[in-house]
Amino acid sequence: MSPEHLIGVVDLRHGVPVHAVAGERHRYAPRHEGGQPLRAAELIEHYRRRGVRRFYVADLDGIIDGHPCWDLHRQLAEGLSQNEHLLIDAGWRGTETESEVRPIRETIAKHSDQIAFVAAAESAVTRESPSTLAKAIGANRVWLGFDYRLGRWVGGNGSEPSWTRAAEKEGYAGIVVLDLATVGTAGGPTTEPIIRRLKTALPNVAVLSGGGIRDNADVEELVAAGANGCLVATALMNR
Repeated sequence: MSPEHLIGVVDLRHGVPVHAVAGERHRYAPRHEGGQPLRAAELIEHYRRRGVRRFYVADLDGIIDGHPCWDLHRQLAEGLSQNEHLLIDAGWRGTETESEVRPIRETIAKHSDQIAFVAAAESAVTRESPSTLAKAIGANRVWLGFDYRLGRWVGGNGSEPSWTRAAEKEGYAGIVVLDLATVGTAGGPTTEPIIRRLKTALPNVAVLSGGGIRDNADVEELVAAGANGCLVATALMNR
């Protein structure tokens, strides 16, 4: 696959990369290479060798348990080359204390132009979740996470229209669209209609998407729908 539109995904559980399949998180197993469990830095290097320069980390320790792997995030940030970018979903809830915000600021301190964070509908405890993250690190470093399962919105606070209005109004970096049911399945992407809907409403807002991507044809399909980048893991691991 051409690396131009690719974003290499690192799903972390207990601090190690795992193979995420269909959003069934209790079944996620560590990724291996050469019979040995992969480390996060090794997985990113695997992506680098394929020309990928943008990386997306889904920290399931943060998303599920509320305990992000901050030391690891800082290490990954330190390892970025000048032309690389890292987008992190650490399970931002919107109710974090100042002490919980501090590691985020420390992660971006030396690499502010290369690091961004996700405020996802799935994790949000309040409707103000994205704005509280924006107040902490700046709206230009915040991506909204629009999560779906089989095309249905996932998120206890707010709807797709309300989050779309926030994206239009607040000047966030963009939107990440994921259908959790297709992640890691190699069954083909299903988010094309969602991307088209969002780009019609927000033509100037960047949209990233993934889940089920198998090959260049799938990437081209999402780009044609308006995606500015495609999140890929399994298809890149198989190359």
